[in-house]
Amino acid sequence: GDTVELIASRTGTKLVGSYRPSSGDNSTDLTITAVAATSGKTVTTVYNQNLTAFEVPNGENLSDNSTIIIDTTVPLTVIESAEYDPTANTITLTGDKFTGAGATGTDIKAQLDWTKFVWDIDSDPLDPGIAFAVGDIDSAEVTSNTELTITLTDAKAAALEAADGFAADGLGQTDLDDQIDISAGFIRDLTGNAATTDV
Repeated sequence: GDTVELIASRTGTKLVGSYRPSSGDNSTDLTITAVAATSGKTVTTVYNQNLTAFEVPNGENLSDNSTIIIDTTVPLTVIESAEYDPTANTITLTGDKFTGAGATGTDIKAQLDWTKFVWDIDSDPLDPGIAFAVGDIDSAEVTSNTELTITLTDAKAAALEAADGFAADGLGQTDLDDQIDISAGFIRDLTGNAATTDV
């Protein structure tokens, strides 16, 4: 929904405009293809002459000076299960289409929305669970299209494992399984598009 300011320039002149991406718009290198004056407006030269023909100066298009990527495609990531390895401090998420958020081998921890990721002690609705922030994460690597490996910092792993009720010790008289609560939008791609299928 952000507006992209478009500027093409040549010595003494500058062409300025804006472009607001819409759903479905995609470009690996945004380029100006045509220029026209707004209806009812005139463009004059420094010599007070009205311009009737417009073109982007050769070698001064957007794609000549910068790479602007437009990506409005929402990731279709699906999360099916999670497994914690206390030896490696890792939480491994399995599912599908993780490469929609990043290429295999890419660390995507900075683009994920950690407010939507909570360790739920004993699956207790009355317990707020254990929250995470990007600073608690060493990496969140797209291991494959079907796997995302989250590595916790040593400090966060220690705090998680020391939490009252963690894993098998239970909060009450009945020991229940912990679970990870993930809300829609936890998975986001590099441009910020949030998944709706990752719950």
